[in-house]
Amino acid sequence: MFKQNAVTVIMPVFNEEKKIGEAIQSIVDQDYTGSIEMVIVDGNSTDNTVELIKQISLSLPENRSIKLLSNPKRFIPVALNIACQNASHDLIVRLDGHTQAPSNYVSESLKALKEINYKGASGGRCNIQASDSTRMAEAISIGVSHPLGVGNALYRTLKSDLETLLDVDTVPFGAFSKELWKSLGGYDEGLLYDEDFDFNYRVRVKGYRMVMNSKIVLKYFARKDLPALWTQYYRYGYWANKFCIKHRIIPSFRRVIPAAFVLMVILLALVNVKVLAAFLTLYFGTILVIAGYEGILKRKSVSLALCLFPVFPTLHFSYGLGSIMSLLTWVREKFIKS
Repeated sequence: MFKQNAVTVIMPVFNEEKKIGEAIQSIVDQDYTGSIEMVIVDGNSTDNTVELIKQISLSLPENRSIKLLSNPKRFIPVALNIACQNASHDLIVRLDGHTQAPSNYVSESLKALKEINYKGASGGRCNIQASDSTRMAEAISIGVSHPLGVGNALYRTLKSDLETLLDVDTVPFGAFSKELWKSLGGYDEGLLYDEDFDFNYRVRVKGYRMVMNSKIVLKYFARKDLPALWTQYYRYGYWANKFCIKHRIIPSFRRVIPAAFVLMVILLALVNVKVLAAFLTLYFGTILVIAGYEGILKRKSVSLALCLFPVFPTLHFSYGLGSIMSLLTWVREKFIKS
């Protein structure tokens, strides 16, 4: 049905000079023997990202190529649509500029697509790495791959290979046919973030499969400090709620819990401070136990445990507040229109 001897890897980038070389090299080193075209869409980077890409493109193997395009709007879904529109091949595999792909990424992605008769999308799981050598960066990488931090997101929490494909709600990055991208109307450029979850949701609504091939383990680099983590997860919460409002659906359990938690804290602060104190004691006590177990018992580091302690509240409060602010923004817009 689709040609298996050539594939396009799409990559939106912005200010990725520290990681872009490793990301591109991970695609060059794929065990896939066919031709790989890399369509890299830059959001007007202000560092040396573009120069590095141009330099790398001059010394690629014969069956690897780079097509460098520009995205003045910078938004990720816009970049992805530009990349897909300009993809020369029928099959598309996505990667981000701060991620390293395993050598089997393309071959296993295409294998999974073939297994589902190309009716859907496939992806792998993430091995989340620290983006810096500090204890805080290490703690953040642990927190964003722990069930207490991200709930039941299998692509972050699954630690072992499985022989069969898993049907899931979403995957990181993903692989799909250009034909599917066209039939879905591309990525929703109105969702500035959470565009991948929205795309994958529409895949499933169309009756197609969204599968995770656990043999694919991508190396993803987490944020390096708490302010960056807060910004990232506030944004996630905000746009995840926008996605739910768009489709008029109730958020999944793992997506609604942070907002419910923050609302509970606010409510208790208004009506009963003693109950709030007991509630927060239980909450922070649980975090203290988890941080101690992960930092001291498993990794023999008190400093790591101390750094890990604030990571979980940062994840929960930022995501929850983002979700609440998204809902309030929607209510205000509805009120103004009426």
